[in-house]
Amino acid sequence: MSELPLPHDLERLQIIRVWIGEQQARSETIGKLLEILAETIDSAIGAAAPAGPPDTYRIQKMRVPESPALLHRGDCWIAGGGNINRDEALMALADDVTSGQLEMCKACRPEESLEA
Repeated sequence: MSELPLPHDLERLQIIRVWIGEQQARSETIGKLLEILAETIDSAIGAAAPAGPPDTYRIQKMRVPESPALLHRGDCWIAGGGNINRDEALMALADDVTSGQLEMCKACRPEESLEA
């Protein structure tokens, strides 16, 4: 680290060292605040998440012919599709996902509740 253009007098070196310490403390404080914020948001997500698997699922057909349909939870915020029950969703999952005709919604992740 001797390549850094540092001043040679003690006073300026000490000032720089104090400033570096302050920046490190500030970064640690920000890190702790972000950690607390992340934990708070995780708790809010847990509280807002549905308690169990939904009663219904939806299959949303895509408008482009070569695109696969999307499987949603019944409570997904993305609109569209016809309602089906859990057994029908499991059959669709077994048949159409392997053939590439059905994909899981990335927002509501219905495969997680179907695996339960």
